[in-house]
Order: sequence, then structure tokens, then C-alpha cells
Amino acid sequence: MLERLPECSWSKLRKLDLHNANLAGQLPVWIGNLTNLSYLDISWNMLVGHVPFGMGNMRSLSYLDLSQNRLVGSLSSGIGNMRSLSYLDLSQNRLVGSLPSGIGNMRSLSYLDLSQNMLAGDVPRGLGALSNLTYFSLGLNNFSGVLSKDHFADLTEGHFGSCDMGPQFPAWLRWQTGIRILDISNTRINDVLPHWKFWVVVSIASSLDLSRNQHSGGLPANLELPFIEEMDLSRNSFTGKLRANIITSPLKNLLLYNNNFTGPIPEYLYDKIYVQVPSGDQQGCLSKETWRRRDMRFFFRLAQLFLNPFLLFLFLLPF
Repeated sequence: MLERLPECSWSKLRKLDLHNANLAGQLPVWIGNLTNLSYLDISWNMLVGHVPFGMGNMRSLSYLDLSQNRLVGSLSSGIGNMRSLSYLDLSQNRLVGSLPSGIGNMRSLSYLDLSQNMLAGDVPRGLGALSNLTYFSLGLNNFSGVLSKDHFADLTEGHFGSCDMGPQFPAWLRWQTGIRILDISNTRINDVLPHWKFWVVVSIASSLDLSRNQHSGGLPANLELPFIEEMDLSRNSFTGKLRANIITSPLKNLLLYNNNFTGPIPEYLYDKIYVQVPSGDQQGCLSKETWRRRDMRFFFRLAQLFLNPFLLFLFLLPF
């Protein structure tokens, strides 16, 4: 389809949207000649091959989405010439190699998604110069090295699932006080939550995923997360009691299983849309009076989580 564009139209074209257009084959080398293009979306197609080096000449581009294709190879240093870009999505391809240091020259970037590729190496410190960057996703790559406050300015969304960030808890998060969505799941962290009051830093977050690590310690006595809707603390090593004063009204999904919590489960958690309780000493810790007030749907759900048919039988016995 791209080859059907008449050459005389190249200099006039400002926007090209071929999202989910069933395109196949490689990106043409001459695409770099579209120097006045400001918007290019070729996502959700079946494009293969490398990202043409000439794309670095497209200095008027402010929006570029090549996600959900089968692009391979490494990113060229020419990408740093695209200094007008505010939105760049290269996720869900098969890109390899390290990030070029020139990515720090793209000072207009506010959205950067590189997730679900095979990128590796250290994350360039030049990212810290991207003062407008608010959305950043690196998840499901093979990056190594240590991330620090020098890499980020003021993120509102950070997606780092399956990046190697451990074993210490990432100290740079203490400066991300505007974070609203944070995913640091499966990042090889083996540490207690830090003394600099992690829960205060994420107090305006709506989604937190700390799952599949080795976080330890207990939850604070007063946990105020007034905007949280989803929180996944599952598959860690948290201990202690679940506090009855977790202040969060919009909570919909709370996952706590495969930890070492003890004591009773606060009753207000039963009414949440989807709650999974821990798999430790939490079983059987509720009184008969509490059970009498619970509906049958919760009985079945809890018994399913414990994977214990005998427990379900006991629930159904008359008190």
C-alpha cells in the first residue's frame, strides 16, 4: 500500500494512519523521505525486517507508532534525530540490542513504550534528560544494570515488569511522587519495603503491582491509598497482620495470596469485586459469627482459593 503513494504527494503528506490495515512485508527505505509527516501509525500489522535508518530524517514527526508488528534488528543511532517526537511506541516487536544513547536527545518525548521486545544492555542515563517523559514502559525485555534517579524525571506511569531491578528495592522511586500506575512485578527484588515511606510516595496511585518478588516485612498500621483501584502484592514474603484500617474506597482488585500474613481478614475486604486472600495462617481464622454474615458466593470463592474440598464441606454445614 505504501508503494501506491505517488511520489509527488510525499512532500505534502502530514498524517498517515495505517493502523490494523493488514499490511505485510518490510517498511520501504524511502519512508524517510516523508520529511513533513507529523503523524505516522502503522501499528497492528505484520511488518517484518529492520526499522529503516532513514526514519531518522523524519524530524517533523511528533507521533510514531510501530507497535504490534514483527520488526527485528537494533535501533539505529539516527532515532535521536527525531527531536519533535512526543509519542513513540515500538512495543511488541522483536527488536534486539541496546538502546542508542541518542534517545536522550528526544526532549519532547512524553510517552515511550519499548516493552515486549528483546532489548538488552544498560538503560542510557540520557533518559534523565527527558523532562517531559510521563509514561515509560520497559517491561518484558532483557535490560540489565541499575536504574537510578538519573534515568527519570517525573513519571506518572512506570511499567517495569520482568526487568532486572533487584535485589535491593529501587531507591530512585522515592523521587517519583507523581506516580499513578507502577508495575515492578517480577523484577528480582529481595528486600523490605524502604524506610523512606514507600506508601507515602505512591499515595496518589490508582494501580500498583509488586507481585512475584521477595518483598518482606509487614504493611503499615495506617495505609492510606485513597485512589487505589488495583493492588497486587501476591507471591512475596510479606508478614504480619492485615490491618483493618486500609483507607481506600475505590478498590476493586486486591491480590494477596502466597504471602505469610496472619490473623483475621478485615470484613470490609469481603465486599470487593475480586479479592484473593493469603495462603498462610489466614485460613480458618474467622469466627463463626463472621461467617454467618457472609453470603454463599464468598464461601465458594474462598474455598476455591484454598483448593480444599473439605473446607467447602464445612462451610455448608449448619452452625
